[in-house]
Amino acid sequence: IKRRWFFSNSGKKLFGAIHFLKSCRGPPGHVHGGAIATILDAVAGTVAFFYSCENNNGILMLTANLDVTYKKSIPLESIVLVEGYVSKTDGKKVYVDCFLKDTTTDQIYASAVGMFL
Repeated sequence: IKRRWFFSNSGKKLFGAIHFLKSCRGPPGHVHGGAIATILDAVAGTVAFFYSCENNNGILMLTANLDVTYKKSIPLESIVLVEGYVSKTDGKKVYVDCFLKDTTTDQIYASAVGMFL
């Protein structure tokens, strides 16, 4: 997996690109669901961490829950867009939504909602 991502100035939104290499092989010609979930967890966790740095004095954030929804298989060797953002906060809880989508059609391949403490 190769990745390049960036943050908005507020630290609440991450966006970038992911290149799923052949080592991410799952079903024939497609990316393994575990690799997809790993990327979504990394994106959501990174967003929660940077939010914490900006708003909670850098308190360590841990994944309490991550709900992944698979919508369409991702072909191997694909480059997909990734986006993650803080969708809400509730006391010490930080909720992050993120998704992987096609670079040309905006088709969502997978999405996740995470809660971090």
